[in-house]
Amino acid sequence: MKNYLLLFFCFLLFSQDSVGQYKKIFKETFRNNKNGWKLYNDSDFIVQIRHGKLYIQKLGLNRKRNGCLWYNKSIPHFDTKKNFSIFFYAKVLSYGDIFNAIDLQWGNPLNYENRSDKNSTLYQISISPTDIRLALFESNKGWTYFDRLNTPLSDEWAKDDEEADETDISSLLRKGKFNKYEIDHIDKDIFIKINDKIVYKNTITNISGNSIGIQQCLKSAWKIDKLLIKQE
Repeated sequence: MKNYLLLFFCFLLFSQDSVGQYKKIFKETFRNNKNGWKLYNDSDFIVQIRHGKLYIQKLGLNRKRNGCLWYNKSIPHFDTKKNFSIFFYAKVLSYGDIFNAIDLQWGNPLNYENRSDKNSTLYQISISPTDIRLALFESNKGWTYFDRLNTPLSDEWAKDDEEADETDISSLLRKGKFNKYEIDHIDKDIFIKINDKIVYKNTITNISGNSIGIQQCLKSAWKIDKLLIKQE
């Protein structure tokens, strides 16, 4: 418990000192498409700006029509090797496959029009009401999966925190409403927050890139709002 509290307060103090000095490099309210998001409407996927939100949907079940939407956007002046924070609000509207998860990627994602690109390296964090999963994709290796969490705190933290298992991820998510998600990259550590509560921490190897993205493989529909990126 003492180790957990020390780590938490060190993170809090460091983040207040460091994140407070970050520069805002990208802000999106989706009230129009001035930042040029690519829009799709075909038999497999829909990506539209609707009522000031970015709407994303896969139309078919994976077992009937296999395929993923690799959707990404390059952010001017963004460098994923440096410290950064990504804030966004998201709301799951429906899902017809295994679970209702949202994800966000950073690095150099695959391009939707050119999925044969051999230079992709990215991290992906997937969040559902039951777990959080971190994965690394490299074009020459495929996917490497890290620890999968069924509680808000990793096993490393939980063993020092008697109350770690008393709160699950689903209790932090407001069902049917927009929830706030935050990815903080500080040196080689990644912190994930849901509605301002730290739920995940892991150490990663920094990768080069200037993009964020998503990978939509399962039948579902969700919306993104108020995206903000800050960079050291």
